[in-house]
Amino acid sequence: MKIKINKDILIWAREELNLSQEIVANKMGRKLEDVQAWENGEDYPTYAQLEKLSYSIYKKPLAIFFFPEPPKNIKQQEKNFRTLNNEIYKELPTRIIEMMNKARIMQINLKEINTTEQIKLTDLYFNIKDTDFYEKLRSVLNISIDLQKKAKNYSDAFEMWRSAFYNCGIYVFKDAFKEEKFSGFCLYDNQFPVIYINNSMSFSRQIFTLFHELCHIILKTSGIDKTDDDYLNRLSIDNKEIETLCNSFAGEFLVPSEDLKEEIKNKELNEKNILNIAKKYNVSREVIYRKLLNLNKISSSLYEKIHNELSEEIYRNNKNSKGGNYYSTQKSYLGENYIYDVCQTYYNGKINIYEVSNYLNVKVESIPHLGIMLKEVSR
Repeated sequence: MKIKINKDILIWAREELNLSQEIVANKMGRKLEDVQAWENGEDYPTYAQLEKLSYSIYKKPLAIFFFPEPPKNIKQQEKNFRTLNNEIYKELPTRIIEMMNKARIMQINLKEINTTEQIKLTDLYFNIKDTDFYEKLRSVLNISIDLQKKAKNYSDAFEMWRSAFYNCGIYVFKDAFKEEKFSGFCLYDNQFPVIYINNSMSFSRQIFTLFHELCHIILKTSGIDKTDDDYLNRLSIDNKEIETLCNSFAGEFLVPSEDLKEEIKNKELNEKNILNIAKKYNVSREVIYRKLLNLNKISSSLYEKIHNELSEEIYRNNKNSKGGNYYSTQKSYLGENYIYDVCQTYYNGKINIYEVSNYLNVKVESIPHLGIMLKEVSR
């Protein structure tokens, strides 16, 4: 039995995810002409087909297809990413659009479970051109360069920064993007800005992306960190400057030029020493080589050579991975502080067990298994 629905909603749901009619037809196992007829109002899908469109492809509540008109925030996501022109935004993979929608849901969750009184970095004034800008920011994050260097490894360093961001009102989430050209993104909000990191990236790349996105938040913009810079030349002059600034900010904050000069004093700049320096700052070797280039300590030809050689090191080596514990993965993706906030809100009687299930992305009957997370984050 065919179901009469609003064709404009069908078009909106598809275009919001940057999907073509051909892709939808392929996912549905139908002819292109069938999808075109649905969107032209010449024909309608069956209820079973509508369920597949709604839940499997467009990831929308089924009821929305009976609305009289598309939601008014149809272009809000695109407006949020004002540093990307419309052409580039429309080229974003569907998976990335889905992740952005997920991030927006997380922001709604955060407003509902808000239990903390962190310093809001978004309420503070920073002038990135001030000579003491980096010192002021380190003071707010409460992590000196000496403390940064004391992190045991890249993973610990990431969690150290993640906790520091949380204390400043910025939540950091992770997920498997399944798109290797995207390291992460942020959604700016003056109350609950969020950063999403691609967990498929190496921890050194994840840390760099944290600070690329932090710069966007300081500049009060949403942003995306890609693994290549080819798209930069397609941006407007102003937006290209913003993306370039975010990259240089991340490099200078994580590896202050004056501090690096002291580190390399009287040292031979060979591969072994550069690797040790990278580990000391918990950044990639590529970041160190880039800094050395900017300090005129290495030639541009050497940098280009090493840059190409290290390009694959931004990805994590998961060749021997057989999959981990789902709840441990959720702990890594959501972060200890977010999990703690959800649990604290539940214990305070402000949300029910079903809402806990929704916020932590686990089934109600599986919540007892969350002990592996709750025990580790209990305070």
